[in-house]
Amino acid sequence: MYSVTIQKDPHHCPFSDVTMNCDVRLLHTCVQFNGSTENVWSHISSAEKEELQKSIHRLKSHPKIAKLEIVNLTKNFASIRVDVMSTKTIAPIILNGGYLITPILALDGKEFWRAIFSTKSQLNKALNGIMKNYSLKVVEVLELDPMVFFNLIQNFEYVLSIINTINDLTTKEKQLLMTAIKKGFYDEPKRINTIELANLFGVSKVAISRRIRRLERKLLPTLWALASRSQDVNMLTSNYIGNEGEIAPRVGKNVEV
Repeated sequence: MYSVTIQKDPHHCPFSDVTMNCDVRLLHTCVQFNGSTENVWSHISSAEKEELQKSIHRLKSHPKIAKLEIVNLTKNFASIRVDVMSTKTIAPIILNGGYLITPILALDGKEFWRAIFSTKSQLNKALNGIMKNYSLKVVEVLELDPMVFFNLIQNFEYVLSIINTINDLTTKEKQLLMTAIKKGFYDEPKRINTIELANLFGVSKVAISRRIRRLERKLLPTLWALASRSQDVNMLTSNYIGNEGEIAPRVGKNVEV
């Protein structure tokens, strides 16, 4: 199984056009291909209300947009359903046995697509099909372990809960977490100790220890839930796949296209 991330040429793409001309970020969370159109559920965010409104207006007037429905609208966020005239990107993916992985990101005039394929041959045929109409940049190709991918899908709600837990951390807590990880506080052996970490933040050893414990109390319950769920899934799938024997290299192995 192979995963590919590509950066599309912004030419004729309404979403790239909007992010190039408006200070907004788009995430496509659901995409369907219906032959002549692509049905997209997208979410637009911006720090400025005016930029958000301008982006919606620009999308509505774009010649490639057949229909736009606003599902939810606040000051800085909008959920929309859009029918897009086919950009000839999805078809080569679907027709060559591929599947889109969402969310798809559009930012600063660039759009990043991800797809998975069973074989490298399917992947290459899809890329060649896209390049007949557009130029593109292959950002990354990974060979996936199907079991890892299966576990990710099975545990999606738990992965999402981890993301939400991290998003709910305060700015200081996020800074502490990123610094502790980057500096090797959780490495074995540690590359930085509690006193050295405290010195980086200009606080005492006792104070930094309390912050770390408070941070870990927020994160560990969610991580434990995911670990427990993954164990349940492994027990379930072992009846079909076996407890030993890898069926593909582990996720994260870069391969040549």
